[in-house]
Amino acid sequence: MAGNSIAQNQGNTNITRIRQTTLRHQTLNLRSHPVGSGVVPESLPDFWNRVPSRTPSQSAADTDSSAEGESNAEPSSQGPSTSQRSSVSANNDITGPEEGGINIRCFFTHECDLLVVIRRIGFAPVRYAVSQAVLSISSRVLRPLIRGLPDIEVTVAERRLKVLEISGDSEAFRIIFSILHFNPASDIRDISVKTFAEITFLSEMYQWQRVLDIWNQVWLDKWEPHALEPGNEDWLFIAGIFGRNEQIEALVAILAKQCYMMEGKMMQQRSPGWSRLDTRLWPEERLREILQRRELRLSHLLLGLGLLRSTLSYHCVEVGTVVIPWSGASTTLDLDRPVCDSIICRCLAYGTFLRSIAQVDRELGTCSESQDWKVSVAELEEKLGRVSFDTLEAVVPGHRCILEAIRTGFLNCVANGDTMDEAGIRRVFGTSIARHRGDTGSHSAT
Repeated sequence: MAGNSIAQNQGNTNITRIRQTTLRHQTLNLRSHPVGSGVVPESLPDFWNRVPSRTPSQSAADTDSSAEGESNAEPSSQGPSTSQRSSVSANNDITGPEEGGINIRCFFTHECDLLVVIRRIGFAPVRYAVSQAVLSISSRVLRPLIRGLPDIEVTVAERRLKVLEISGDSEAFRIIFSILHFNPASDIRDISVKTFAEITFLSEMYQWQRVLDIWNQVWLDKWEPHALEPGNEDWLFIAGIFGRNEQIEALVAILAKQCYMMEGKMMQQRSPGWSRLDTRLWPEERLREILQRRELRLSHLLLGLGLLRSTLSYHCVEVGTVVIPWSGASTTLDLDRPVCDSIICRCLAYGTFLRSIAQVDRELGTCSESQDWKVSVAELEEKLGRVSFDTLEAVVPGHRCILEAIRTGFLNCVANGDTMDEAGIRRVFGTSIARHRGDTGSHSAT
C-alpha cells in the first residue's frame, strides 16, 4: 500500500504540471475492430506498404521501458513539450453493470484489465477496454498512475477492470490504443489533420513519440501536400512539432487574410459560410503573427481608401463648400495642378464615389482604423475592388484628366499584396499619376 501511495503521489505530482484543455469539437463516430485483426489498408503508396501490420507497442530504441517493467521509475522530469496539457486521474464513481450498465466503445484486447474513461466537457464519456501492461510499458507518464490506481473495479463481461479517467480527444486515443495493442484500426491512414494534431498532442503529453514514429511519417507524407487546404489549419501545430515548416509561411498568410476575431474566437471564411476555428493547439507565436499580419493589411487598405476620399473631397468639391476631414488619411495627395479643369467632371467624380461607397457597403464610409473592420481582410479587399467613380470621360469620349490616374492608383493599392505605410501608398498613387503625365502635363503627388 505504501508503494502504491508513493506511485500515485508521483503520478499526481507529474499531472499537476499538466494543464487541462477543453476539447470543444464534436464527438467522432468510433468503431470497434476485431481483436488481432492486424488490418493495413490496401493500395498504399510505396512508403506506406512498408508499415508493418503489427506496429510495435514499444520502440526498439525504448527497450529500457520493458526492462523496468513494474519498477518505480518516475515519468520524465521534462514532461510534455507543448504548452497545453490535459488532466489524468483515477475515477471513483463509475456505475457498474449491475447498476445500469457500462457502454464500452471498443475492446482492444481479450485480456483487458483496465477501463479507460475519456471525458470531454459537453459530451458523454467514451470508454475503452485496454491492457494495463500495454499502457504501462508504452508510457512512462501513465505507468505510475496505473500502478497507483485504487482498488476500485467494475465488472465487464465477467472481468474485473480497474478504472482510469483521462481527458483528451477520444478519436485520437482510439487510433493510439489500436497501435499500442498491435491492432491498427482499419481507417488508420484516413485520419484527418485535426485527429493527427490531437494524436501528436497526446503523443507529446504521454511520451508516445517513439511508439508512433512509423505512423507519424505516414500521416506527415500524406497531409503535407494538403496543408494549405481548408480544414487543415492545425498543420500549424503539427509542423512545429515535426519540423515540417515549408508551408507555414503560406498558411499564416492565408489565415491572416481570411480570418478574424469575434468575441475572443477566431472565425474563418475559407469554405462557404463562416465557421469557428479551434486554435487550442496552435503555437502562440503563430497566432500572434496571423493577427499582426491581418492588422497591417487592414491598415494598408484603409489608408488607401482614406487617401482617395480625402483627395476627392479636397480637390473636387466646389470652393466654399465645407468638407469634413476624414481620418482615413492625415492629408490629401498634393498636386501641382487641378485634378481637372472641368467642375462638372470633379463633381461627377466625387458624387459617384460616394454613391459607390453606399452601394458596396455603407460601413466603408465610417472605417478608418483596422479595428473598425470586424470581418476578414479578404472581404474588405473584395469590397474595395468594387469602389470606383466616374469622370467626364463616361459621357465625353476622349476626355482625360488626373482623376483617372488617381482611380488607377487606388485600385493598384488594393491589388498590391504588399503591406505599406502611408508613404508607400502615396508612392503607388504617384506612380499612376506619373504614368499619366505624358498625356496631361507635368504634375506630382506627394
